[in-house]
Amino acid sequence: IILHLSLLEGIGPTAIARIISFLSLENLDRVYTLTHSDFVQGVGLSAKQTEKIMRGLTDTRLVDQELALIGEHKIAWALSHEDEYPALLKRIHLPPPVLFWRGKLPGLNSLAVVGSRDANAYGCMAIDMIVPPLVQNQWAIVSGGARGADTMAHKKTLEHNGVTVAVLGSGLLRPYPAENKRLFQEIIEKGGALVSAFPALMSPLAENFPARNRVIAGLSRGCIV
Repeated sequence: IILHLSLLEGIGPTAIARIISFLSLENLDRVYTLTHSDFVQGVGLSAKQTEKIMRGLTDTRLVDQELALIGEHKIAWALSHEDEYPALLKRIHLPPPVLFWRGKLPGLNSLAVVGSRDANAYGCMAIDMIVPPLVQNQWAIVSGGARGADTMAHKKTLEHNGVTVAVLGSGLLRPYPAENKRLFQEIIEKGGALVSAFPALMSPLAENFPARNRVIAGLSRGCIV
């Protein structure tokens, strides 16, 4: 049910959290029988959001398609209240209701290393200095898989036999940028993970990246910029 809600256009973590608070996890199946008044007056959603939710909940094709893709491509996923969901990420304000990943999620010893897509020689030098000692001390390196500093951080980690995690601003079946597909596969093969809070076929829309950045921070004990 939470997966179904998360797939509806324009319905984010806040709306889903309000619905769960109104119904409780144990009674969440009642969402399919709520009236327009329940959503507006009880849950506290706008009329526009309510119309989107009620229309979306009558159509199971989206969730059926998502579950088929998850099964076909062996994508792991967890809801924010489940044990499989990363413990650090649970602690942020309104964590993504659903998290998807391929590979192995990091433990608690994770640090984010992020920077400009136009990272220059200084950025490269800084990453060369910072990342290897962290890897030697068993820190997993989390970054955003983007061009520039992110890619440098992932590659430097792998070069030193470390574990790294790439958090995407797109779905796992539309990894962005496309030129990093081989890097993403190497990250998985070497004990890391490709992570997304978006449906499998989601495009890398500009509005996705602030949410992606929250996941990078939430998976990490600290962030090096």
